[in-house]
Amino acid sequence: MLKKTAILFFSRSPEREIAAKQFSNQASAYQNKQIARALIRRSKRVIRQSGIPFIFDVPQQGATFEERLYQACARGFEQGYQRIIVVGNDSPGLTASHLKETERLLDQHDIVLGPATDGGIYLLGIHEAAFTQLSEKHLPWQSDILAGAIQQWVLDNGFQDVWLEALDDIDDAFDLSQFLAQHHSWLSHRIQCILLHCTFHYDEQASFVPAPTLRFILNRPPPIWS
Repeated sequence: MLKKTAILFFSRSPEREIAAKQFSNQASAYQNKQIARALIRRSKRVIRQSGIPFIFDVPQQGATFEERLYQACARGFEQGYQRIIVVGNDSPGLTASHLKETERLLDQHDIVLGPATDGGIYLLGIHEAAFTQLSEKHLPWQSDILAGAIQQWVLDNGFQDVWLEALDDIDDAFDLSQFLAQHHSWLSHRIQCILLHCTFHYDEQASFVPAPTLRFILNRPPPIWS
């Protein structure tokens, strides 16, 4: 029997993530890895909260990001799902509500896009028939023109799409500093603690380090070890 929808969590391990990204130029490799781990854990928690079946820890095979993504999606469809919702680990504004809304919108649309404010995407919801055609197309993945390129492909191929609200993502140290300066959440608190080498306690009402202090911490020179 065909299953309806699953969320595919498409993410590298923390070790591979920091090989591709630097979340803080002045933090240690260990701190950067802990930040990557915090983002991954937060994304998995949101996915579980949605109540939608999910696929975690999919082996990434292929020479390029595009090949790895397409093969991961194909394995999801091979498991019997009719629709796949793909999300990564770098969009701290993603909520369970976005995922539930995507599932609902896929009842009436071939593709649901979650555009990132930098021109990429943070979410792709897609039916198997649309994916079959999409997987034959070379798109500018991991670029700031991706959302527009997918929209044009949708128009050229006669599919019906719908867009969610735009969200920020975290690709580098600048994005992280912006997130910490503008948001007050358990995730920002966790990252603050990583940067300050302090103990983290899960508490929605926890105190937060003031943004000016964080900017100093993020931009200060590395310590000199004797």
